[in-house]
Amino acid sequence: MSDACLKLTLEVPAAALDTVEDLLLDFGFAARLLPIRGRRTWQIEAYGPASTDPAALRAAVARAADGYGQGSLTPDIVWLPHRDWVGENQRSFAPLRIGRFFVHDSAHMGQAPANSWPILVDAATAFGTGSHETTRACLLAVDRLARHDERFYPRLVLDMGCGSGILSVAAAKAMRCRVRARDVDAEAVRATRENCLRNGVGDLVVTRPVRSDGAGLESRAYDLVLANILAEPLVRLAPRLAGCLNRGGRLVLSGLLVPQEPMVLRAYLNRGLRLVSRTVDNDWVAMVLVRPGGQGRSP
Repeated sequence: MSDACLKLTLEVPAAALDTVEDLLLDFGFAARLLPIRGRRTWQIEAYGPASTDPAALRAAVARAADGYGQGSLTPDIVWLPHRDWVGENQRSFAPLRIGRFFVHDSAHMGQAPANSWPILVDAATAFGTGSHETTRACLLAVDRLARHDERFYPRLVLDMGCGSGILSVAAAKAMRCRVRARDVDAEAVRATRENCLRNGVGDLVVTRPVRSDGAGLESRAYDLVLANILAEPLVRLAPRLAGCLNRGGRLVLSGLLVPQEPMVLRAYLNRGLRLVSRTVDNDWVAMVLVRPGGQGRSP
């Protein structure tokens, strides 16, 4: 975003988070979401067109919050002058070594470490550069599964809520399998498709939009499902995500905080899945579950 823009900051109750984020997208704002430790609220930082009417935006946010009985929410909105915000963000994005993955942007095109899988992804509006705890945890889970310690050889992977496509690229590179990347956001679908091509796995990854209720996901089709989204959508999608997993298939869930873990885990245990492992990083939880009854795919 190189033109002048508006910056919005707002503290939002968890119950209203999805609604307010969708509203900001309708106004053309790209939002960054940060949980506030010890409280059931999130900090939203969003950037959007300078032509936006601040009064109309404030009124729309207030109406959205009223629908959840939260009372009035008043965002702080300031005008920012012409500046290459994306470029500055890219320059601050240092390469990351996450397991055997080496995540870097186009400003850091040096030699990748030996025995690593390089992933090229630039900072943009679509979520997912590897720096957030949830993405990092998913990459580590893919790395462990790709070691084939349990003779796990997935043929078809689902990346639900693909964002930038970083997990689709990781699965395709590490496992050389077919991946279906799905997201409700058109920008995420575009970014995933572009990043898969840039990373040389465009022939392995099919990217398409999906409805927010997950309709259209095939039953028992996937050997591995990656779902790095938020806790409430994970619970809502439990029937779909559990139902599309093959026997012996693994499900990686991330995007939830420690207090939300029991709610999310219960939704999937009730669908017949079994918890294999969990990791915690700065209050963010990632879980790996399995559908019993199989030993994974043969190579």
